[in-house]
Amino acid sequence: MAAFRKFQCSKIVFSGGAVENQYAEADTMAAIAESRGVSSNDRIIERRARSTWENVGCSKPYFKDALQVLIVSDTLHAHRAKKYACRQDSRHCSSVFAIGVIPPLSALWWSIPLAANEIRVKIKDYLAEKSEHTPNAPACSVSDNR
Repeated sequence: MAAFRKFQCSKIVFSGGAVENQYAEADTMAAIAESRGVSSNDRIIERRARSTWENVGCSKPYFKDALQVLIVSDTLHAHRAKKYACRQDSRHCSSVFAIGVIPPLSALWWSIPLAANEIRVKIKDYLAEKSEHTPNAPACSVSDNR
C-alpha cells in the first residue's frame, strides 16, 4: 500500500486465484489493502490467474491504457512479472516498472525458498526460450468470471 500512496496510483489490481487451497490470493491481498484504508473504488480484484504469467495476462485489460504500471512484489518476483509483461506485449516494456518489497526481518527466512523458486523458474524460462516453446501461453487461460 505504501507504493500505491507514494506513487499516487489511481487503481490497484490484486491478481491471483485459488491455487493451493480454496482462497483466492487476490481476495486476501485486497482485504489487507482494505484494512489499511484503500477504498473499494481504488481496488480491482482479478481472481482467474494461477501463475505469474497469468497474473500479468489476466490483469492486462485493467492497465492497457495506463501511462505507468507498477508491479509490486518481492524483488525477484516483481522483475519476473515485468519480464513477462514485456514478453506478452513489447509495448508495455517502457511503461511497466518493477518495485521490489523487502520483507520484514521476521519474514526474512522466507527469502531463501523464494530465491530458489526464482532460480527454478529462470531455468525453465531459459529452456523454453531456447527451444522456442512457450509453455506459459495463453496469457490468461481461464474463462472470464468477473
